[in-house]
Amino acid sequence: MRRFLQVWLSATIILFHATAFSKEIDNTLPPLQFGLLPYLSVHQLIKNYLPLKNYLEEKLGRTIVMTTAPDYRSHLLRIRDNVYDFYLTAPHMAALAEHDWQARRLAGYKRRLEGSLVVAKNSPYRQIADIRGKIIAAPGPYAIVTMLAESLLGSHHLIPGENVIITAAHNNSLLAVIRGNADAAVISSSVFEQQKYKQQLRLLGTTQSVPHAMFMARAHINESDYLAIRDAFMHFTADGPGKLFFEHTGYIDMVSITDAQMRELEPFAETLRHLLYGEYD
Repeated sequence: MRRFLQVWLSATIILFHATAFSKEIDNTLPPLQFGLLPYLSVHQLIKNYLPLKNYLEEKLGRTIVMTTAPDYRSHLLRIRDNVYDFYLTAPHMAALAEHDWQARRLAGYKRRLEGSLVVAKNSPYRQIADIRGKIIAAPGPYAIVTMLAESLLGSHHLIPGENVIITAAHNNSLLAVIRGNADAAVISSSVFEQQKYKQQLRLLGTTQSVPHAMFMARAHINESDYLAIRDAFMHFTADGPGKLFFEHTGYIDMVSITDAQMRELEPFAETLRHLLYGEYD
């Protein structure tokens, strides 16, 4: 509890500082709600996305309230319920939100997304078949890297979902391996590359790739707000204001979301749809 309060207090101070010193904020307009997929710890999310929040505030002249959710399912439900004006979400969640809830595209990462299956560096596991019956840490069934990993494990005749422990975020999955609570972990490759614990781990396998995370806006956002936000995102590029952000995160650059990407994500969106709506059958 003490650790949680420390992180929350630090986040609050950082966000207040960023808002207080943004340029030309129009306080007569309501804040824009910016939701973040909880794929990292709160501290790491703030560290990664505070530069983007500051840029958007300065570019739009609006206060941006940046929040996340306790888990993937909660994040998806908040998208459905229009809690966020715009948000960063997983690619299959973006495809579902567009099809089912008329969410609108803003921008996406140029990098493709793939999952890394990792083990401790000094572990005896040398190939994927070696982790049969072992404990695997993953960010839960709603995460697309978990879906990709299940396909990878199935192709090696392992039972998807067997002996899986659910963690709160990608970096928690890695820590489960480092601390000896799991034999292997599933994590986004781009997140794995940025982890300070990388030298303590070894890559066992890589999943197929899919389009990466996407920025979306709620269906009935004010049209002028939507156009201004989309324009701001498309100018947050690796050779411009987003240079340090992309160098730090490894997502390469900001690009438009295409119809072809959304079609590629349809099977994963359908799996997600069954997970979400199946709970209410």
